Amino acid sequence: MVNYQSMPESEKVRHLKKHADSAARFIKQHSHVGLVTHNDSDGLTSAAIMIQALKREGITYYHKIFPKLDASVVSYLASCFPEDFLLIFCDIGSGQSEFLSALPNPMVILDHHVPVGKTPAKVVVNPMNVGLEGSYMISGAGVSYLTARAMRDENVDLSSLAVAGIIGDRQLMVAANADILAQAKEAGVVVSRRGLKVGDGALFDVFMRTTEPYLDITGKPDEIRSFLSALNLDENKNIHDLTDDEMNHLCDAVLKKLEPLDSPDAVEAAVGDIYYLKNQVVENVFDLAGILDSCNKDDDFEAAIALCLGDSSVLNKCFENYRVIQETLVKNLAAVLPTAQSCSNVSYIYGKDLHSAGNISTTYIRYVNPSKPFVCLNENDGVTRISSRGTRGLIKQGLDLSVAVKTAAESVGGSGGGHNIASGGLLPPGKETVDAFMEMLNEIVGAQLSGNSQKTGPVVHISGTIRFIDENEAEIADRVSEKLVTALAPDNLYGTKTTIGGGYAEVFIETDKIGSLTATADDLLMNADGAVRVKKASDKKK
Repeated sequence: MVNYQSMPESEKVRHLKKHADSAARFIKQHSHVGLVTHNDSDGLTSAAIMIQALKREGITYYHKIFPKLDASVVSYLASCFPEDFLLIFCDIGSGQSEFLSALPNPMVILDHHVPVGKTPAKVVVNPMNVGLEGSYMISGAGVSYLTARAMRDENVDLSSLAVAGIIGDRQLMVAANADILAQAKEAGVVVSRRGLKVGDGALFDVFMRTTEPYLDITGKPDEIRSFLSALNLDENKNIHDLTDDEMNHLCDAVLKKLEPLDSPDAVEAAVGDIYYLKNQVVENVFDLAGILDSCNKDDDFEAAIALCLGDSSVLNKCFENYRVIQETLVKNLAAVLPTAQSCSNVSYIYGKDLHSAGNISTTYIRYVNPSKPFVCLNENDGVTRISSRGTRGLIKQGLDLSVAVKTAAESVGGSGGGHNIASGGLLPPGKETVDAFMEMLNEIVGAQLSGNSQKTGPVVHISGTIRFIDENEAEIADRVSEKLVTALAPDNLYGTKTTIGGGYAEVFIETDKIGSLTATADDLLMNADGAVRVKKASDKKK
């Protein structure tokens, strides 16, 4: 048996690609495919990637989209597809083995969620099976792209859609995601610039409708105009047309607003690389991801897929839908966020017919209170839907929402699962059920964060060292590396150690979780990058 955990990250990615090769060979053996995908931006880009790949092979396909897989969906699939049809599940299927086992069809699962049970699929491509974390190292679209690329090299042009899926799933450009981005840039289908990670449009409009980042001025006309005026920025200027200096000035002002939160996740979500998809109808990746999520929420999946396949005729319709959804969301957030309640270990909102529970959860954990996991419980259509979020800082402390939500939901007759940092589920309706679920969830999360949750397997110790080097005489004289690691000290885990040397400084990290190591290292590097940017800006003013 292969020990993936001991492998370097690059080797894990190589093994994931081998699994994709196997899936590609198996898919090409079939002439008819039933394609089943999830209904969010990651699932829709996964669908578009696989549709293009199947078309290029001359394989007949029929596409179905679902928000979840359960017994009723599986029964429907059985009625739709003959037994000799290959069923391909994209961005869905890993956690529903018990239901899928009822299908007689050969299956391929291209997913990044936590596997549960013995899969009936002939081939599974899932990063979790090779020691990669599916919550931030590769999305469903990324897995679908690796499989499409294995089917034929010309499918490298589909890497732009994979990048859209990665961003839509709010993942990091690390591990397999970084490899896919590199392929996209090399193929010339993606370019990037540093700036505020939002869609294009007039500055005033951007701050009126954008919830990522969600600021104290969001949706407030007078405050937005005052903010832009203080920066000497024309409210009617398209953010895409800002000079580098203007963009940096804007980013610095936004980061200053986020400082009181002390939330690395919020900083990373707000400022960084903006990707432009040169072979897509919608080039700004944040616009495309937002449009796809909006089409999803309006049940307009056909338009979403058409847009990803290059149909510009649906563009105005999709953008208008996106605008309306965003304006509604901004108003909804202003009304709903103040209603949040807090347990000892978890914050939550419970309501009926709430608009976009996932966005509520993400906004709250990033921009309101990142100190506790957050859960949005939305009762509609006879069930209560769960949308939970954590932060990488909480993951370092032991949080695993996939386990916590699944266990708590099942204790009250529901179901759940997903990732350690983001998980969902369903509960029977009613406040009594919600109260019982929250009581159990609060207890489980408390045990996880205190280190008292049950663990199995051998105790391991993982360590790594990050060295910051003074690159010239001026930096050595100013002891830049020493100041940098000293400033970063509050972000360090227990078990970290700082060493100051001549012209360099090191941070040694030791933990028993690979996720803690990678998350801490990523936080340190992200904050270091921010510190360097601030210093450069300061030096320019001198």
